[in-house]
Amino acid sequence: MTPYTAAAVAAPNHTLHAAANHGGMAATTLRVLPGPDGLHKAALDGTHAAQPCRQVLPVDNHPGVYCDAYVADGDRLIFASLVGRSGKIMAMYGVIVAGLDRYFRVDGRIFDIDKSLEKRQTKLPASCRYGKDCVHAMLYAPPVGNDSLQRRALLRDVDDARLWETLQHMSTLGLLDHWRTALLTALRAQGMLKPLPSMGIDAVMLDLADNKAYETLVQTMIRDSILCGGAV
Repeated sequence: MTPYTAAAVAAPNHTLHAAANHGGMAATTLRVLPGPDGLHKAALDGTHAAQPCRQVLPVDNHPGVYCDAYVADGDRLIFASLVGRSGKIMAMYGVIVAGLDRYFRVDGRIFDIDKSLEKRQTKLPASCRYGKDCVHAMLYAPPVGNDSLQRRALLRDVDDARLWETLQHMSTLGLLDHWRTALLTALRAQGMLKPLPSMGIDAVMLDLADNKAYETLVQTMIRDSILCGGAV
């Protein structure tokens, strides 16, 4: 699933409102869930909190480009939803691909950016609130767009139902549905399931790259009768 279907910028839970004007382009505010350091993070238990308004932010090292959502994996940018005039977005692509700019500066933070990030964009209607000749662009890394990896970043809808469905597809072991709460709790405790630093969108990493450790965890829980054969 590509970010266009997994994390559309105008998702129902992302309410936009007109705000101040920046350099001829109308900015907006976006409803997000705040976390430490002003970042947006998914709740550890898969729930969502009330969402206050937050302004779309300028990308500091690319004047004229604005960011309404991003996700980081450590210090590395793995997803960004951007709006800007077509020429500004193309200029940003150019310096990133040429390796002339290896950083992404937004929200008072600096993230490493890889020139191999996938790029998708669509032209916005001339009547949109941002003005004429604007595009909505997305940059994303393999953990976001590749469903075959054993280390996946899930965006937007990250409740336990979706996490469990994804885990069942990724798992090399068969899983019983009534194991969901116990196993997701254990994965969180082991750091195999964790929220990612983000703004404007919920994001979690489901990391089964160490498959031996994952299988050992499940087998130990079965042996200790934490995971049982029959539904309770």
